Amino acid sequence: MAAVSHPNLVQILDFGKALDGRVFLAMELLAGETLHARLRRAPVTVADATRFAMSVCAALEATHRAGLVHRDVKPQNVMLTRSGRVKLLDFGVATAPLGAADASPARVKERSLRGFALFGTPDYMAPEQVAGGAIDRRTDIYALGCVLYEMLVGAPPFEGSSWVVLGKQLRETPEPLRKRTRSGLVPRGLKQAVMRAMSKDPRRRFASAAVMYAALEESLRSSERRQTRARRLVTAALVGLAACVAAAASSRWTGRLLPPEVEPAAAPAPARPSQVR
Repeated sequence: MAAVSHPNLVQILDFGKALDGRVFLAMELLAGETLHARLRRAPVTVADATRFAMSVCAALEATHRAGLVHRDVKPQNVMLTRSGRVKLLDFGVATAPLGAADASPARVKERSLRGFALFGTPDYMAPEQVAGGAIDRRTDIYALGCVLYEMLVGAPPFEGSSWVVLGKQLRETPEPLRKRTRSGLVPRGLKQAVMRAMSKDPRRRFASAAVMYAALEESLRSSERRQTRARRLVTAALVGLAACVAAAASSRWTGRLLPPEVEPAAAPAPARPSQVR
């Protein structure tokens, strides 16, 4: 990770072995709070949730290009700094994708057992990660989908004990967002992106974090365009209403300032023409 540099990744400053033999890792000091703490304090807006997820996408794209899979993307490992930067943390369980050379049944079983014992967090683990199968960048995309789902809903896709959640990750589909959120608040494109990221079949997920970033960006832009149009319509309506009120008020006050109407005097009868002889 020390060789990977990106604004949305925690910077590793040094690593080595101390005099007592313990291995150490020195990272940059970040001031702020984790996404987990932020969600416990108060909900985030749909726009902020989208932007946070886009930042994590950017971090994952850099990570995957370096040949690494994070394996533990979760709100506790996403830092929201005071300067407004989003940082992906904790690469302690990151690994290279399980390639053909490592795909023997014994090797897969070994990694699976180690994963259950030490690695990953059940609420955000992809089915192939739970089952001990081959993992790649789409494993992290699944985890990010779970994180985005939690930001929009206020709870992870599946709840229960660790073993219950692991079983649901393997077999069950998360409840649609429309049933757990106010439908009008979450754009359709964003709902589709979340559910696509959490597809059980890795082939149906986004092919890369960059592709997911583009989908989230388009959803955010579409939402902003709709909000801009809505604001313009509201502004036009308010201006029209204000004009009507002003016109009515002006007419009423003008009526009060005019003198009372006076009935015109009766017109004199026309003179009869003199008789002409």
